Amino acid sequence: MQVSQLRPNNESATGVLRDEHQTILQVMVVFEQILRDSPDKSPQPLKKIEDCLTFFYCFADLCHHGKEEDILFPELEAHGFSTETGPIAVMRHEHILARNLINCMKDYLAKTKEGDTSVFGNLKQAGFAFVELMNQHIAKEDQCLFGMVEQTLGDGSCKKLCQKYGKVCASRFKGRSKKDLYDLADRIMS
Repeated sequence: MQVSQLRPNNESATGVLRDEHQTILQVMVVFEQILRDSPDKSPQPLKKIEDCLTFFYCFADLCHHGKEEDILFPELEAHGFSTETGPIAVMRHEHILARNLINCMKDYLAKTKEGDTSVFGNLKQAGFAFVELMNQHIAKEDQCLFGMVEQTLGDGSCKKLCQKYGKVCASRFKGRSKKDLYDLADRIMS
């Protein structure tokens, strides 16, 4: 099934986020394979790498992490979760690490496209670090944090949070719709 055909799970405050995780994971599988198949000094699929980085930046960071940082985490903090320690602090820190890796990869890609292929190995190294970080991050959220969210916020929180999630996405996609980004994911995976 194509990603663009998926329907978001709006049955819980974390359903939409879990569905987005699946899309991110699918794109990361393709991205990691591209990195593995590319020799360090002979980058081939620069357009596909650029598409992956655009997806990670716009979808994973701006939209998905934006929902968590702007809506979900403050809601949890209002229910007594610490901002200094514990799961929210860890998730925010990992968002920063992922953002930094995306920015590094974008810089290395720009230099590679300008003809400096010596930095492509650095792009690959940052890419593998990003994939490892995000796989672990998503597992922590899906297997631990989101269970805590559902216990803490209960069933009534979904409608309120899900409506707010849509507003975050609308303001964060850098001129793209969510459908545009799902279509981009489909192109990456084809």
